[in-house]
Amino acid sequence: MKNNIFWNDVLRGGAILGLIMCLSTIFENYVMYYSSMPMMTAAITYLVEWIVVVGIYIWLIYRYTKNYANKFDVRTGFDFGSGFGFVVTLTLLVAIMVGMTNTIFYSIMGFDGFVDGYLSRLDELSMYLQTHGVPMESIQDDMTKLRDNVATLEQPSMLSSILGTISNYVFIGVFIGVIVAFVVRRRPIFIDNE
Repeated sequence: MKNNIFWNDVLRGGAILGLIMCLSTIFENYVMYYSSMPMMTAAITYLVEWIVVVGIYIWLIYRYTKNYANKFDVRTGFDFGSGFGFVVTLTLLVAIMVGMTNTIFYSIMGFDGFVDGYLSRLDELSMYLQTHGVPMESIQDDMTKLRDNVATLEQPSMLSSILGTISNYVFIGVFIGVIVAFVVRRRPIFIDNE
């Protein structure tokens, strides 16, 4: 029974969090690499959206973990490991969804558009730094290497996109999981039937 509750809660919460993070990923990629927004406008838009989504993401993880913990009897309590495992599994599901979304998004929008957008942002960054008095000689070699690397990028396969996303999300999930599991855990309450 507990196993069914676990998977039902993970799938329900993961689907909602996954949808939010997929929409966020699409928005962020579009704004940064495909839109014609000036770099500073795009960067501020990206930052504001990222802060809002991270807040929602952490709040929903806490809420889903708390709801899952409340399904356990007070006599058994809810230990740290159960909460931590729930959060990591939840973030794993979200990561798989986001990795698939990245691949589909780049396939629809064209990976060449991503590369062109990235190179365009690098050019905008160089111009911004030059106009603000940053000596370009100190970073010119690094910028040239970065441009060369970006120009030769090929679209990752769905598997490599999913694995890359998993490594990011699970790392974040472990960090968030430790905090949320610590907050949500509770000791069993022993009830005397006398």
